[in-house]
Amino acid sequence: MLLFRAMAFGGVSVSSESKNLAVDRFDRALKDGSDIASKAGAKFVPILQANLYTRNPMSDYDVKLGKMFGSALGPIVKEIYSRISPIMSAYPFGGDATGVMNDLERLPYYDWHQVDVSGNEKVSEFIYELLRDENVLR
Repeated sequence: MLLFRAMAFGGVSVSSESKNLAVDRFDRALKDGSDIASKAGAKFVPILQANLYTRNPMSDYDVKLGKMFGSALGPIVKEIYSRISPIMSAYPFGGDATGVMNDLERLPYYDWHQVDVSGNEKVSEFIYELLRDENVLR
């Protein structure tokens, strides 16, 4: 774990410029995805994924797990999510799944963003309900 943290955080600098570039690339990727779906006659349904740092409230265990990834990751993820959330909401079928793990008693994360079966079930329920409520399902 120490080697991972050194590689992932020790040599990486996250500047305002790099964050702006990441948000711009995200925006461009969504536009490209929307264009591809539109040309194919499909509906584009982007989903903003939950992660350890969107869980609210965070349990003591969540906080301990988050610290394993260094002190910088949580604030960066929260900042980037606050910047990409409005981009996502501009799409008619865009969904914000950042709160889907909040009511789970047992933490579903393997790390800060990959989830186990219970987490995947919550995400799939969210997507199904979004598609149903938006009358995307036939």
